[in-house]
Amino acid sequence: MTSERPAPLDEDSDDDLDEDDFDELELPAPHPAFLRAFPDQLYEDQSDELTPFGSDEGWDAVAELVEDFLPLDEDATLRDLADDVLELEDEEFDATDLQRTRDTDPALIGIGFAILRLTCRIDEEGLDRLIAAVDRQRRRYGHGNATLSRIAADLSSFAGR
Repeated sequence: MTSERPAPLDEDSDDDLDEDDFDELELPAPHPAFLRAFPDQLYEDQSDELTPFGSDEGWDAVAELVEDFLPLDEDATLRDLADDVLELEDEEFDATDLQRTRDTDPALIGIGFAILRLTCRIDEEGLDRLIAAVDRQRRRYGHGNATLSRIAADLSSFAGR
């Protein structure tokens, strides 16, 4: 992904997005409280594979969320959206094995941060799963990775841990 800002999506359009539209989609506007809780520019970065919206899986998940699920229901949970957007079964959502979660973790991180970006809230189970997915990414890419360390620290602060 390039760091240039693409054109915003017309949310009133009934047309489904095709692959080319994903490249033109803009991140949804952040909730003001999200900007206070997650002020680092990495949350805007669509080019770094380790940022919430930089991986193909994370970006595609956000694009589908924007296309089909906005505005979010007040009681939307990460588990519900993982099922609706990512079509993850409960056993996939609950998986903890590094190998088994290699492809799902970036998508869960994308969806989790999309929820946070839009509402600056997330259900307790969803926050726990989001923190676990980031932790698995840190194990994959090294605990010294600055991007993943910043995300982990911000989530820990947000959770009050």
